[in-house]
Amino acid sequence: MNEPLAAQGASIRLTVEAAVMALRRIAGSWELDRYDAASLIAAGADDFSKIEWSEDRLTRVGHLIELDKALHELNPKFGIAHWIKNANPGPFFGGNSPLQMMTGSTRGMVELLNQVRRWSKSTGRS
Repeated sequence: MNEPLAAQGASIRLTVEAAVMALRRIAGSWELDRYDAASLIAAGADDFSKIEWSEDRLTRVGHLIELDKALHELNPKFGIAHWIKNANPGPFFGGNSPLQMMTGSTRGMVELLNQVRRWSKSTGRS
């Protein structure tokens, strides 16, 4: 499938190939194993070439791209990979890690993206 599909609620239009490349890049940058990377797009398969790419999965990758950009602006103290995987006691996270929030509903991913953007703006790093 080479035709770009619009990611719902995201300003990014992705082809399947672009989505796979972006997901691999983000997984590497965030130091995620293939199972965690697959869970970010609600896929059971750990081989991205075997995943059925639905509109929802492309949307999730679009949000991940936006989140990665926002996290680079926020620049978490111990690094993005550490921040993504470690539990956060703050009220927004309720003891969960950002990774746990993102592997649930797409809504959780969007809420995290919006919160990271707010934090980035409040620190003057945007």
